[in-house]
Amino acid sequence: AAGKMVRIVDVPAALEAVPYPVEDLDLTIAVDDPHAPWNDTTFTVEVAEGAASVERVDADPAAAVDIGTLSQLLVGYCSAERARRLGGLDMHSTAAIDALAELFPENEVFLPESF
Repeated sequence: AAGKMVRIVDVPAALEAVPYPVEDLDLTIAVDDPHAPWNDTTFTVEVAEGAASVERVDADPAAAVDIGTLSQLLVGYCSAERARRLGGLDMHSTAAIDALAELFPENEVFLPESF
């Protein structure tokens, strides 16, 4: 997917490190990461009171996403609907797009550092 340069190296750590704008939500996602086999699996993301707990699972995912697209969703560069239209996100259930939209709202992305 085109966009800002960002890459998740450790999916569980990255997803657990950020606050979420939802109180409670559960979602199972398959991540495609051919360069980091520890990320190339299915995860369940359980959000309670805005904080996520992420576990590797052997379950049918509600959505499948490549690592670049997940990275962009995490920082708010693109919406779940836009990611789906661009082809980096595949929904396996109708509720998945709503859940991802709630978890990862689109935001203005900026780097607060001077070079």
